[in-house]
Amino acid sequence: MTTDISELSARLMALETVVGHMVTRHAIRTDDPQRWLSTRKRLALQAISNVQAGAPGTGQQSQLMEALRDAIAEFFDNAEQAVCSAEPQDQHAAEAHRRSIAGH
Repeated sequence: MTTDISELSARLMALETVVGHMVTRHAIRTDDPQRWLSTRKRLALQAISNVQAGAPGTGQQSQLMEALRDAIAEFFDNAEQAVCSAEPQDQHAAEAHRRSIAGH
């Protein structure tokens, strides 16, 4: 059982890392990265609220939903920090990308 939990934990960490990089790169390429991230965070939190609204409320489920909300908030906070630190470096690349899209 511990091996299964360790394997699952490692897979989740890898998935979070990959998705985090993808979200950050996509956000940087938008016109307003902070707004893009804020919208995605709001949508993810709303999805959790919708799941919670459809499920019967138990104390354990409420704790799980709160943990999910915290994890989502932390994920997007980390992405926002990465975008803020990368924005000046990638500003020229993002502008070139936007121009290439507009030209097609």
